[in-house]
Amino acid sequence: MIGHTRRHLNRRLFGIGLSLAVLLSVLAPVAGASDEDASREIWRAIADWNRDFETALARRDLETIGELFTEDVVSHEMLRPPIRGRQTMVDHLAYYLDMGNLRLESRTEEVYGNGDTAVEIGRTTAFLNGAQVGGNRYMTLFKKVDGSWRLHRHVQTPG
Repeated sequence: MIGHTRRHLNRRLFGIGLSLAVLLSVLAPVAGASDEDASREIWRAIADWNRDFETALARRDLETIGELFTEDVVSHEMLRPPIRGRQTMVDHLAYYLDMGNLRLESRTEEVYGNGDTAVEIGRTTAFLNGAQVGGNRYMTLFKKVDGSWRLHRHVQTPG
């Protein structure tokens, strides 16, 4: 039974990875784009989003946190069912905030963008009540909605 579950999980993770690889292949790499201003703008927008998210977490501001996600956000976290929808995402984060002082530090490694979409690849370190409790690598698809960048899809891996 465990082997079956592991094979199912591996197939699912492979499918997610393949989907993201296809997505990245159609997005123009921002770092190599001919328009350096557009490249800097998207990098800055992603950095601003990360800062706003980390600040809202520190303030325990669930309303602002919710505004940072699309209505139909999906987050694939390690070894858990996907989190689907803005309110479910806010409830998920509220659960962790109820445990104590949650702090996340994100470090962007790559950004790719095309029009109203951008992909960020990076690392996050999680702290709870001052102690490091985890870390991961991630790939996030951002979508520009009503002039604001919002997290639309998110995939985490150990690391």
